[in-house]
Order: sequence, then C-alpha cells, then structure tokens
Amino acid sequence: MKNITNHKRMHLRYKSLAATSIICLCLWLVPSMPAVSGDVSNITGAFLDVGLGAAPMGMAGSNTVLVRDVHALLSNPAGLTSVNGQELAFSMTKQFSIIPYNVFLYGQKIEGVGGIGVGFLTSGDDALKENTVILSYARLIAKGIAGGLTFKYRQASYGNNDEGMWDYNGGNRQVTGDAKGFGMDIGFRGRLAKQMGFGILLKDVFSSVNYNASNEVGTAKGGSESIPTSLVLGVAYISQRYLTFEFNLRSGLHDDTSDRFYLGAERDLFNLIALRGGFSQNVNSANVNRNYTAGFGIGRAIKPMMMKIDLDFAYVINDFQNFYHIGLKLERNTK
Repeated sequence: MKNITNHKRMHLRYKSLAATSIICLCLWLVPSMPAVSGDVSNITGAFLDVGLGAAPMGMAGSNTVLVRDVHALLSNPAGLTSVNGQELAFSMTKQFSIIPYNVFLYGQKIEGVGGIGVGFLTSGDDALKENTVILSYARLIAKGIAGGLTFKYRQASYGNNDEGMWDYNGGNRQVTGDAKGFGMDIGFRGRLAKQMGFGILLKDVFSSVNYNASNEVGTAKGGSESIPTSLVLGVAYISQRYLTFEFNLRSGLHDDTSDRFYLGAERDLFNLIALRGGFSQNVNSANVNRNYTAGFGIGRAIKPMMMKIDLDFAYVINDFQNFYHIGLKLERNTK
C-alpha cells in the first residue's frame, strides 16, 4: 500500500514538472516568434481582437484566469476544463456603434477526455467581411494546472460595396478580393494559492493569412502575412465574499505595438446577479486608448430541465464612441 502511495506521489510530481516545463518552454520561445516580414507594421489590422463576449467585457476583457465557461474559446482555451455539462452562448455588439460583431460559442466537458468547444465569429459588411471558425480543446495537465489549444480558420471578403467605386483615368480602381488563413492559440490556467490563480495566453503563436486581390485596371496585388503574436499574463484573486478581481497584461512583443493592461472586478449577489466593472489602457504609447466598462449578469436556474439561463450586458465608455455588448448563455448539466 505504501509503495502504491509513493508511486502516485511520484506520478503527480512528474506531471507537475512536465507541465511547468511545457509552460516555461512556451514562454522561452515567445521572444523568437518572427515579426511580420519586410517593412510591414506589426500593428494588427485584419482580424483584430476587439474584445468580445458581454460577460468578459463587463470586466474590461480581463478574463484569462477567471474564465470558467464557454467564453474560454475567446479568452483562454484552458478554461474549458471548468465547463459544466454543455454550454451554448451568443453575444453581439457594434464596435464604436459602427462595426457589427456576432459570436456563437458551444462548449462541452467530456469525462476522461477534457473540455471541447467550437465557435463562429462574424463581423463587418460588404466593404470588409471577416469570419472565423474556432476549435478548442483543453485538459488538466497537472494537479491544479490546465492547458488548452485553439485552432482558428479565417476567411474574409472585401471591396464589394457599391460606394467604394473609384474611377480614375478611365478605370475603376476599387480593389476586391478575399482572404483565407489560420491561427493557433496556446493557453494555461492554474492556482497560485488557495484564493489566487494565474493565466497565460499565447495568442496567434502560429498564423498566416493569404490575400487575393484584383481591380479593373490591374494594379491590385495580393499577398500573405501573419497576425502578430501577443502574450497575455493574468492573475486573479477570489475573496470569500463572492468578490473577484483579475489583472491582465498583454504584451505586443514588438517595438511598434503597444502593451495594454486590463483590470476587472465582479461581485456576485445572492447567486442571482453579478455586477461587473473594469478599466483598460495602453501603457507604453502616446495613444492611451482608455476604456471604462460596466456590466451585469442575471442568471436563473430551471431545475426541471436541469438548465440555467444567463443574460449579460456590458457598456464600454471609449474616447471615440461608447457602445454596448449583449450576451445570452444556456447551460445544461445532466448531473
């Protein structure tokens, strides 16, 4: 019996050492990630991460550690290990009251396998339309530490708006085309202490997007580029009075990109209402781009159907234009 106990302890130590080694290796490889080739800026243009999901955005997008539901597909795939049963979520926003974004997410926990998820993101209009399909998987890789992967297939079309026609020297120079590409995120999440946790997200650690372009006068050219890699580090504190705090720091990893911090808090009331607030801004740029956010969530359990319904709302106060997020989540737990 003693030998069996010692064997289990050695096995746990081995898994913890292996998990720590994997995390350290990923962080060590980050500085060697290639920048965008040539003289192209590393500032993201296409497939920009604007922050999605009404519940996460209520906390200014600081959701790398505390994410415990299907929103892990957006924030940190490692959080899928905390999904209860099956979850389905939808959220929508109009960034700066101009650009529509719609998000559909599904996540499920499978005993003995881990957490899996699939999502679909769509944004824009005929001038620029972007779609992303997400596939995520996560599992416990050591005691108290989860790891996850997200694979993204990206597709875009542009220049299909009639008002974009540009007649010059007898020819229409409006550029039309499409794009296809992929990306991959790696995430980790675990405990630092009884009431503290950490999260690590390597976003677009591998990516590529290929563009096809044309116009009537033959001056348009396609090409390919990568989505610049970013690193998000997070810590969170969970108090015994249903109050949580999370701090995230996102590093752009390149000289021409800005680092940004996110601070959010959530207060649970009567296990029915969640009040949220947050703040984010750039930290090494003349463009501060400061956001203040506030939001709430209302949850109601339907016990005969073993379901729970959550309605979430977030409001973003921005220097350019204020806007809101609305989200709905259905959770079904068969246990």
